[in-house]
Amino acid sequence: YFHHNIVVSSKKTLIVNDPNHLLEPKYLGIDGDNMGTGILISSHGSDQKNAPRKIYNNTFYTYKPWGSTSGISAGYDRNTNTTGIPHAMFNNIFVVGSNYNVFKHVPWNSNIEVADGNLYWRSVPNPTANLFEAVYGSPTLTPWSPFLTLQEYKDSTFFTATKNYYAPGCENSGIEADPMLDANYVPQNQSVWQGGVDLSSTGWPGTAEMTVPYRGAVALNNQRPAVSVSANPTAGTVPLTVNFTATATDSDGTI
Repeated sequence: YFHHNIVVSSKKTLIVNDPNHLLEPKYLGIDGDNMGTGILISSHGSDQKNAPRKIYNNTFYTYKPWGSTSGISAGYDRNTNTTGIPHAMFNNIFVVGSNYNVFKHVPWNSNIEVADGNLYWRSVPNPTANLFEAVYGSPTLTPWSPFLTLQEYKDSTFFTATKNYYAPGCENSGIEADPMLDANYVPQNQSVWQGGVDLSSTGWPGTAEMTVPYRGAVALNNQRPAVSVSANPTAGTVPLTVNFTATATDSDGTI
């Protein structure tokens, strides 16, 4: 279980030294300067092939991960999950700070992986890189298609096919929007505070108290209710019965 974390990889470091210019440009970083940022959650390696993760209510930010089209890579790498238990990604915030895809391999049309309620954002004007580099249409990985936007994916038959494995459809409640992260990576966009997937009955750690299905690592910015109590006895004999007057207000309507 990987939940309620803020994971940031925003500082570029040297990823390759290619003085003889032997590597393909895609391996030299998105800016062509041999610099890049780390992959936040690797999609490769034997550690995850038979241990499906539950990744929920996290906030991920990266600039440009190293590699050709790695993206954030919170999902599985094609058909590596052989357990029959879906890898799950719910209510996360995924932000890439460059013109780059968020996910490379998206195997949602199988029992390998499910995803819903996530927020996706590339913080550049009019991104031209695909949001999803390759969404697979079946467990055999064919057909497959890239999708520039989340809505483009939702309007496709690839989205409809995911209902065979996850009834609402993968990313039925997902959105593509600017979370407006502040300096502490706390979202200021009010749409983030609601509309995710209700996980309170799953039994997963940290979900029982999630009365509002918010997205990201930080809970709803709930304001404290204001309560005042007063009593003004002027006379009497002990024991004295005193009547109190109380008023309460709640500025955001939640307690």
